Amino acid sequence: MSLLGTLLTGGSGLQANQKWAEVTGRNIANANTPGYHRQEVQFGSWPTALGGGTYVSSVSRSLDSSLVRMHRFEASKFYQQDAVAKGLQEYTALLGQPDDARSPAARLSEFKEALLRLENNPASAAIQRGVVSAADALAYSLRETSAALEAARQENELAIGQEIDRINRDLLRLAELNADIQTAGRMNADSLELLDERDRILDRLSQSMNIRTAEYDDGRVILYTGGGTKLVEGATTFPLRYDSGTGRIRAGDVDITPGPTNPRAFDHGRLAGLLQLKNEVLPQFGLQLDELARSLIVAFETADDSLGPGQAGLFTDSGQAYSAADLKGLAGRIAVNDAVKPEKGGQLWRVREGVAATIQQGASRLDQVQRFTAVFGEVMAFDGGTGFNDLTLEDFATHIVSFQGVTRADAERGAASTAVAVETLQNARVSMSGVSIDDELQKMMLIEQSYAANAQLIRTAASMLDELMSIV
Repeated sequence: MSLLGTLLTGGSGLQANQKWAEVTGRNIANANTPGYHRQEVQFGSWPTALGGGTYVSSVSRSLDSSLVRMHRFEASKFYQQDAVAKGLQEYTALLGQPDDARSPAARLSEFKEALLRLENNPASAAIQRGVVSAADALAYSLRETSAALEAARQENELAIGQEIDRINRDLLRLAELNADIQTAGRMNADSLELLDERDRILDRLSQSMNIRTAEYDDGRVILYTGGGTKLVEGATTFPLRYDSGTGRIRAGDVDITPGPTNPRAFDHGRLAGLLQLKNEVLPQFGLQLDELARSLIVAFETADDSLGPGQAGLFTDSGQAYSAADLKGLAGRIAVNDAVKPEKGGQLWRVREGVAATIQQGASRLDQVQRFTAVFGEVMAFDGGTGFNDLTLEDFATHIVSFQGVTRADAERGAASTAVAVETLQNARVSMSGVSIDDELQKMMLIEQSYAANAQLIRTAASMLDELMSIV
């Protein structure tokens, strides 16, 4: 190698080491920056004809694409289950367990016991009042539970809107980043920082819905839902639009509402969980409560011989007889008939004689009370949408309280189970992409040694050249 070639070799080494030092310093400075990917320097060699030496051929981020995809998918599964569990937390806490004193199931059992006591002592005004009080407590429990469910609906509706706003902001920023990445190129620190921001947004979007991506050579991405519906391409976005009335959601003109019959949709993520609550879970819970209220009203209307056509029985729809057209929200309107409440101008003895009775036929009359208590032994038909049918009142009440509590518990267990996978994969990503200060400091020592060696090479070659020139 000529002296000039030696100088060129040493110079290229100094330049390469300078770039290596910049990258290593940047890694150390961002060791605690969330979403930062450790940067790695790749070296190349100049051809001998050009003097040999080395150069930095590229600077890349350290990451495992397969690991990233797995982590994002598991994260979307976790956030779906977590959304369902959190959306039901306050409601199911109020609902309680079947044997909790305030649950509709427990209140129904107390009402049955009160009627059985009346059957044993129909003349007792105190026991008659106990029946009315137990009926009131049952109706109140249903109204309170229905109100809590309505509050859960409203909270969920608000959460859906907030989630969609957050997603659309991220889609817009991702499109902006696509444009910036294309302009910046792939060989500078700015472009790598843009790629890190891009991946942080994709991580955040994967919490909202399961996603798929395709990447151009320059780092731009095309973003799809898990079902393949395009959300971002280049600088173009297909923002989400939500119809609160129908519970449907679109990306551009494509319906992406989660569901087994929609292959273009997404089926995981926080938004999927929120839509599952709106479109499936909460409506079923509401129907179960309304069906319990309906069965109470209708059963005690049917069992009451004192009633004429269209007259309200012991349990009413805000004072009126049941109408099939008004089932929705019935649990929030059920009330005990004022005709049995002295404070409302009614008479306690009507729980023995019949709600519409005008005179007492006898203090020891049992037939009407027995028809009331017989209600609890009847197997009834319920709307198939409840998930239950052909049950007694008590069994139906117990089943729906248990079912609703188990729905939340299942979501919590699913979230807890998936959280383990998410944490494991996150740790693997950090291990692959994170910065080890010790490792980077070791690199700095190598850079220092390499820099010193290349500097010494240049000094030696320069000294030899000076000596040669003095001879000439």
